[in-house]
Amino acid sequence: LPPTSSLPPITSHPTGASVRIKREDLQPSFSFYIRGAYAKLAELKRQGRRGAVSASVGSRGLALATAAERLSFPVRT
Repeated sequence: LPPTSSLPPITSHPTGASVRIKREDLQPSFSFYIRGAYAKLAELKRQGRRGAVSASVGSRGLALATAAERLSFPVRT
């Protein structure tokens, strides 16, 4: 997976705090869930599992499907 990009720090005028924005919307599934899904499916594949089942069709499901495609690991929803 590509590294998560972030924008340069922004200074909050009322507090003077430095704020960083992490652009998860630039990830392949448009959410941070892709990292966890990829890690879990890679682990299952290393263990010799033949596939996985998902009950999610939202952003988690999309992340799982994206990770499964990249790993060539079958997932049923």
